Amino acid sequence: MDAPLYRGLPGRHGAPERGRARRGPAAHHQYWQAGGLPSDDRQLARIACMGASEWKRARPVVAAFFAGGWKHKRMDAELSHAEDVIGKRRAAAHAKHMQMQVHLHVQMMVIRAFHNHHHHHNHQGILHHPPSVG
Repeated sequence: MDAPLYRGLPGRHGAPERGRARRGPAAHHQYWQAGGLPSDDRQLARIACMGASEWKRARPVVAAFFAGGWKHKRMDAELSHAEDVIGKRRAAAHAKHMQMQVHLHVQMMVIRAFHNHHHHHNHQGILHHPPSVG
């Protein structure tokens, strides 16, 4: 995140507090899943890795970066872009899978045709040998 987002937040300038370092992505996950952050201050404090009193002091500073309903233009744009990329990659993977399926199907048809043709001639007493030279 950009440095200005952390300016003015208590306890956020040094190393993360012990036991709280792994909760950072919670906001991204919450935003991605729900399309925004929750309105409940206890949940917001937890996402921000803050206690209740610390969150109470930091809330106005953080809220200034969000529109009503805890929506954020840049996060919305990034999520929309990510969903587009995921959709395109999913479509490309599906097309590649279908191409491979068609290729394998054609190979199997050729093998079966060759096997049936070869098997049919062997039953008629005709054996295919390479022509002799000379």
